[in-house]
Amino acid sequence: TRDRSLTGVWIAQDDATIENGCLWVIPGSNHAGVICTVRPPASEEYDGAPESFDYPHSPDETVPVEVIRGSVVFFHGYLLHSSLKNRAEEGYRRALVHHYMSAESLIHGIVVVKFLSPETIEPL
Repeated sequence: TRDRSLTGVWIAQDDATIENGCLWVIPGSNHAGVICTVRPPASEEYDGAPESFDYPHSPDETVPVEVIRGSVVFFHGYLLHSSLKNRAEEGYRRALVHHYMSAESLIHGIVVVKFLSPETIEPL
């Protein structure tokens, strides 16, 4: 969001480890306030979500965020983050992911849909 109001919330439904594809972040990458340019992922390591590139940080700065089931991770919407493939021999790394932002926010490249109340919907 241009007003920097976006907050991510990641709720672990299973233990998240390096082996099963935990969240990885670049600490402090949100401080510059840069909306990074994105492209289709260059590696099959990711799930097909757009990949940030040309940002002012080294991938070597990335650290794992390993958590136990039931943990909640809150992070700034500008924080560079990713998850890698699950390489565990068994089990999952499930999570509920939520994003919260001001209703007044504008997101670059995304159309915001305004929901109508039942009173404003005309019958067909």
